Amino acid sequence: MTDTLGQWPSAPLVYVLAEVRCSPTLDVERRAAAVQEAIRSEYPLLEPVADIRVSPGAQIGATTSPIFAFADANRRRGVVISSGSVCYHVTEYATSNEFLDQLGSVLRAIEPIYATDTVTRLGLRYVDAIVPEDNETVFDYVSPALAGVSLDDGSSRRVQCVVEQPRQDGGIAIRFLALGIPIYRSPDLPALGLRQPAWVDRAMEHQAATAILDTDHWIATPRQYQAEPVLDAFKSLKAGITSAFLKATTPHALKIWQSPRSTR
Repeated sequence: MTDTLGQWPSAPLVYVLAEVRCSPTLDVERRAAAVQEAIRSEYPLLEPVADIRVSPGAQIGATTSPIFAFADANRRRGVVISSGSVCYHVTEYATSNEFLDQLGSVLRAIEPIYATDTVTRLGLRYVDAIVPEDNETVFDYVSPALAGVSLDDGSSRRVQCVVEQPRQDGGIAIRFLALGIPIYRSPDLPALGLRQPAWVDRAMEHQAATAILDTDHWIATPRQYQAEPVLDAFKSLKAGITSAFLKATTPHALKIWQSPRSTR
């Protein structure tokens, strides 16, 4: 497998996360230990992040529950456990089918641990890093609807734009973040324990202004935890992610990403 995420030669994908939010537990250490036993053969590494504490929906810095981050031997795929959520996240991605297959394996492995839990939210996020070619800007890659209104001469244009479509059972949102500086990951997604793709390391050497396109699709219909129905829900969320991504990007962007990656 190459270090490019996805099937396109220059795919902009850098990070994918599938999160199951559920009824919180008071003994997250016991739950994390059970999860570790269930997935240890595939995710043997434990990231020492017990001092980072968050709660579902809380701001970073909230002191409610420790995080336990497990990763595979290459530190490109992992599982993160907190009091009220379990996340499967990757910085290695070949196809959506492969991602969903491996997500399904994790969901099935932990089913006995979460069988009595009520799932309150399922969310799927795809994060793309837009790295423009020479004589281009990040705005050449996204729909004008995400580029915002220029309030200056454009020489130092910075944009933070969120387009959200609420739905009765959840919603979908696209976040476009262009700060005029190199940025390769959404600020709220530290990708605990995982290494970033090698192409990102190479791109960072050029210190060029980049942007983030972060697509988030979620449903918030309460349900009992069952691995197969949860996996089917994530498959439906993936279809929404793809549709939103294609609407948010330009034909020029697709042409560049479907061509061999530039080495500048």
